[in-house]
Amino acid sequence: MEKELIKATSVSTWKAAITMGCQIGYSNKQHSIKQIHQIITAIQLEIDKLLNIKLSAKVTPCSIVFMGQEESSVSIEFIQYPKFQYAVNDLEKAVKQFAEKLIIEAQQNRIVIVFTDKTVMMEITDQINPKIKIECKK
Repeated sequence: MEKELIKATSVSTWKAAITMGCQIGYSNKQHSIKQIHQIITAIQLEIDKLLNIKLSAKVTPCSIVFMGQEESSVSIEFIQYPKFQYAVNDLEKAVKQFAEKLIIEAQQNRIVIVFTDKTVMMEITDQINPKIKIECKK
């Protein structure tokens, strides 16, 4: 019996991760994981149309815990997928546009993108979650 050949493709590592709460604004309503998947899929299709970049996303449920705030959340991770390779600048641009669309579609106040070399926070408001118990110094 002949062994099948397995083809391996290597690329330089590039990653980006978006952390987003499931809570809608500061309301008591939350997105389900299924709703988040639907939002992500719609934005992926839009990014592909706009930039011709296919963003494969790994969605992992998690929690944000910060000074009294406990919120169900998701981590949305992107990599330089070897089957669909792009210039790093193009990937970063696509993920930023993805995040801009996500913050609107998921009705978030802010989200954070962690790239390999920097962290970017995008926000619509300076207001912080009222469940967070810190004294803001001005």
